[in-house]
Amino acid sequence: MIFTDVMFVFCFLPISVILAFTCGEDWSKNAFSLVFSLLFIVWGRPWQYLLILASVALIYVFGRVLERSGKIFELLGDAVAAATSFLAIYFLPDRGSLTHALLSVGFVGFSLRAMHYLKEVSEFEPAERSFARLAVYLISFENMLIPQLRPYKDVRGEIASRRPVLKRSSEGVALFVKGFALGAVCALSCDSVRLASTEYSAYPWANPLVSFIVTALGAYVCVSAFVSMSRGISLVYGYRAAADYPYFGFKATLGEHADCLMPGFSDFIADIFSARSFGGFITLLAPLCVITGGLIGLGLGAAGAFCLIIIGIALERCAPEGLPKAVKTVFAATVCILAFLLLAFRSPKGIARAFGSLTSPSAYDYDITYILNYELLRRLPWLIIGAALVSPPAKMIAERVRERADGSESFYFAYKLCETAACCALLVLAAAAALR
Repeated sequence: MIFTDVMFVFCFLPISVILAFTCGEDWSKNAFSLVFSLLFIVWGRPWQYLLILASVALIYVFGRVLERSGKIFELLGDAVAAATSFLAIYFLPDRGSLTHALLSVGFVGFSLRAMHYLKEVSEFEPAERSFARLAVYLISFENMLIPQLRPYKDVRGEIASRRPVLKRSSEGVALFVKGFALGAVCALSCDSVRLASTEYSAYPWANPLVSFIVTALGAYVCVSAFVSMSRGISLVYGYRAAADYPYFGFKATLGEHADCLMPGFSDFIADIFSARSFGGFITLLAPLCVITGGLIGLGLGAAGAFCLIIIGIALERCAPEGLPKAVKTVFAATVCILAFLLLAFRSPKGIARAFGSLTSPSAYDYDITYILNYELLRRLPWLIIGAALVSPPAKMIAERVRERADGSESFYFAYKLCETAACCALLVLAAAAALR
């Protein structure tokens, strides 16, 4: 299940919000969150209940033992988290769809949170005594889809004391509606054009180029939309998530680039790899490279692309301080291009098959397929809107409005109301266009 599913928006979300406001005790909030999180994560795949619960239980046990014993249990926990994500991603249905891509990234986020928690315990942070609280941190649906990666030591007290507040919940609803409009209209349009461009086994020469460009745009639009929805849901359920909206930004390094869409992401990754000896760094990086290669080889492009970015940030953070900025920029651009290729064509075989047509374009009568041309024209307005909403100028406007709103509560409320109304209008227009 993902946030743009009809079942989630009109059934799952309203029921869970009502229960969130009625649950008062710590145990009831955790029980509610775990039950709904399991329903969300493994919707339609009941056998994965056991896989997820068993992996969380092992992480909990390894954390308790690691508090008293050697670091071997940290490595075992890392292996369990990585293996769980690999199996869950491999058995997800509908490979190549937007749903598969988002859930894949969510499972990778589970592994990263587990690794970070075990590293905290190995550095003399106290292990969590409550299984329910740790499970909420690892698999809670408020953070699972596009992971809000925060250290457990920063979230520990928040999980225990979270309580929905009307003002914070209203901000969350506005953030969710904005992300939902961008995701349901623009991100799904990007995905539809991408699928149309890869539908035929014999590619006209322009199809791969269109697919790559639209996939790159779709990646930024999709991450912005689903991070926004995830933050909105976190605010609704009482977490103190950032209320700002993610945007695309031109940055020199891969970490800074990723932080524009997911603030704190590069620091979270760096924390996992930091304070390790060279041998410890390689011990953690080598299996990650193997898993990334396995995901790519099996055609699981979204998870492979996300892991590739993680490896890139880890290598970037351990690079010598005197390295020229131009080298870092070229490295970041190369990793991004490879990630977009994997997102578009899922595997090296798919990339080779698609771009093989570029060597002999004269073999085709048309430079673009009819179905792609039709889909591109039909979805073009939504692609333009998506690109505008995640562009740097949009971020500048939002920052100016936020500065103005700091001194006026009524202005901020009016701005949020207009923004939410505009997003609802966008959804209505997209629905009307789809029904024509």
